[in-house]
Amino acid sequence: MFYKFNLASTGDLVYNAYNYTGSDFDIRIYRTYDLSNTVSAAFNSETNSESGRFNATSTGDYVISVQRSSGSTTSFLIGIANGVFSGPGSCDRTTTTSRCLDILQPSATSQSFCIGTASYSASTPCSTSNRVGRCIAPFSDYGVTVVNYYSSGGAPLTAGTAQTACNGTTNSIWVP
Repeated sequence: MFYKFNLASTGDLVYNAYNYTGSDFDIRIYRTYDLSNTVSAAFNSETNSESGRFNATSTGDYVISVQRSSGSTTSFLIGIANGVFSGPGSCDRTTTTSRCLDILQPSATSQSFCIGTASYSASTPCSTSNRVGRCIAPFSDYGVTVVNYYSSGGAPLTAGTAQTACNGTTNSIWVP
């Protein structure tokens, strides 16, 4: 399956296919419809998500290809984000962990993950006040998400500590 998307700015991007079980999908990103020009690919043998990252050096149209290499699952979700991404939904944990998650595709899964440990909103992004940095990362259960780190709240963080936490997540992008 092929999906077209347009980049208005250059820079690092995180992408993933998620919300499936028991199958292995492979992802390729091409510059426009030139299938001989692969700019990034993810071929892990994961059976619940596939993710990658790349540095887009050109703006314009790209194509993402998601192909099943094993299993029978035919439905999945795709997430793509860069360093300027926020909202539209959020899972605010600043009172306990000094973190707030900006959720690209609010869903029942992201809401159930958030409820009980934080304040959930399907339409309000995280605050920028006292933020020391952001981590854009793919997650297998709720897609590409931005983790905002704060110098205030239940467990205040420095930019260095927050960056170390971000770098521990595969295919993540740290944005100071």
